[in-house]
Amino acid sequence: MVNSKTEIPKAGTDTVSLLQSGSDTLGVYAATNDARGSVLFSPPLRHLAVTSGFGYRFHPILKSQMFHSGIDFRACNDTVFAVLAGIITQKTESPGYGKRINIFLGKQYECLYAHLSQTFVHKGEWVEPGQAIGITGNSGLSTGEHLHFEVTNAGKPVNPLQFLATLRKYYKHLEYAGKEKLSFVYDE
Repeated sequence: MVNSKTEIPKAGTDTVSLLQSGSDTLGVYAATNDARGSVLFSPPLRHLAVTSGFGYRFHPILKSQMFHSGIDFRACNDTVFAVLAGIITQKTESPGYGKRINIFLGKQYECLYAHLSQTFVHKGEWVEPGQAIGITGNSGLSTGEHLHFEVTNAGKPVNPLQFLATLRKYYKHLEYAGKEKLSFVYDE
């Protein structure tokens, strides 16, 4: 379901303006949980197995210690979903990230989905949580198929696992896309 909204909604009864994660305040917008059963939050993939975490690591291609500003999830031709409602700010291809999509969530938060093989959305389009936005791939600087997922606040990297865990905790009493139990597997 795609709405043609062109502006970010204001905080109010149909948005979540603050989520707490320890000492970090995450200001993100989400869709309503109305009588129609709207999805509030969706994991980026149906199954989440982390293959490379957030922070400094030895880059497998560039062979040097570098900061990894996101997390990598194992994937094989998997559908990628919008985590929260937002507007597509970028749909581009670059040598590093390959095919990528950026979604602005509000309150200076943005999610990036990279190394895709296909994209289903366009710049300026409004997306809902759980909406299919692409297919995982091996585009850009990559050693194999996976989903690279980043979250930034005012351009600064935020640990995506903490971000997703906060959403999971906040929405624990609600159902989300897929209606499957969300769990994280670490394969590093």
